[in-house]
Amino acid sequence: MRLSIGGLVVLGLIVETAGCSSSSGAPAPIADAGIDAADVAVIVDSSPEADVQEAAASYPAPHAAPPQVINAGGPVLTAPKLVTVTFASDPLGSSLNEFAMKLGAAKAYWSGATAEYGVGPIASVVSYVATDSLPVMLDDTDIQAWLQAKLEGVALDGGAGGDAASDGGGGGPPLPANDANTVYMIYYPPSTTVTFQGSASCQQFDGYHSDFQLPDGSFVTYGVVAECPPMGPGLPEIDAVSATASHEYIEAATDPLPQDKPAWSTVDADHIAWQYVGGGGEIGDMCAAYPTAFYTPTDLPYLVQRVWSNKEAAASHDPCEPDGAEPYFNAVPVLNDTLTIENPMESPFTTKGVKIPVGKTATVELDLFSDGPTSAPIEVSALDIASGFFGMPQELSFTFDKTKGVNGDKIHMTIKVLAAGTGNVEPFWIQTQIGPSSGSMSQPTSIWVGLVGD
Repeated sequence: MRLSIGGLVVLGLIVETAGCSSSSGAPAPIADAGIDAADVAVIVDSSPEADVQEAAASYPAPHAAPPQVINAGGPVLTAPKLVTVTFASDPLGSSLNEFAMKLGAAKAYWSGATAEYGVGPIASVVSYVATDSLPVMLDDTDIQAWLQAKLEGVALDGGAGGDAASDGGGGGPPLPANDANTVYMIYYPPSTTVTFQGSASCQQFDGYHSDFQLPDGSFVTYGVVAECPPMGPGLPEIDAVSATASHEYIEAATDPLPQDKPAWSTVDADHIAWQYVGGGGEIGDMCAAYPTAFYTPTDLPYLVQRVWSNKEAAASHDPCEPDGAEPYFNAVPVLNDTLTIENPMESPFTTKGVKIPVGKTATVELDLFSDGPTSAPIEVSALDIASGFFGMPQELSFTFDKTKGVNGDKIHMTIKVLAAGTGNVEPFWIQTQIGPSSGSMSQPTSIWVGLVGD
């Protein structure tokens, strides 16, 4: 994302500015999110019809259009050149360089994730090992200054490498030359904390990508990946880092100049609520919150992230590609109200949602669909994002007339607004899975995001 904190997977309050991924990776499925029972209130449907495996409707049953990521007009990388920047003191350095080399050879994964956005195959991968001593703390502005010094061959006191005497800026070999297809991905070990716009690595984010302009007018695209602890028990350290790095490499290729000339960077106006969940509207952000977002491809032996496909979403297939789930299923809310969103950073804008005053309730229809027969009924639950993800006071509660069905079924979800959210809007998350939630990252699971306005 343009602030990928796991994608600032601060699970994002439309705060995106640069291109990031979250410190915990994908959010846990609802069953594991530490949610109070009041967050997800249900009326269990015990009718025999709920166990029917086939629906009379054709596949997929009618439902509202899915989100689309929009190109703001900026460039993409047509022949990406990946430069992996590690530090000699980093024990994970050789593994990170190997990951980049194998990513460059993983044609099915890379093209499956990026080709529809005009990105070409990876043209080259170069490993650069810096001998700089690393400070305990440095800011994104220091990293930009260090990159510029390395590219221009000038000495630099401090900066991203810390000690000028050891290799300050221009003290060591210059970086491979920059051009419009080059991405510099810089990895920082746990001993160094990176700050970005007031947020700290491994606390609010795991990685981000951004850009800046050199004095000659050219732009530098770069990413920062913090080597944070693994997302779960038993996960190898390299997989925890490769998951973040794959997110940032793909977003850097599809949106290389997020600060100056954004490309595939935001969601269409009717679905802006999705940016509340993934930390932004880039193609990595849009799938970062899916419980099944991270996987190991057949052509790349590392944990990486699936990313959003406009083409597959529009066809009612799994939007998180490559290697999406089959059959794909979801529960889509009917949101016909026009909400006006007040944003202090820009002019007010409108989006789709449901209007409900504080203290009142409204019932929303959920249209269930799948692109083929499912092995069991689709189970549906809902989550108030403010309390479920951010630990804020609960804003919404939910009840259902039933909680499972199949392609073509309709479920009625009643929402009560308990408290006004930031900007008088309250985002919510609908989660669907086949069978009761197990908490497993491999269980077929889908999400949809909506917005309540007061």
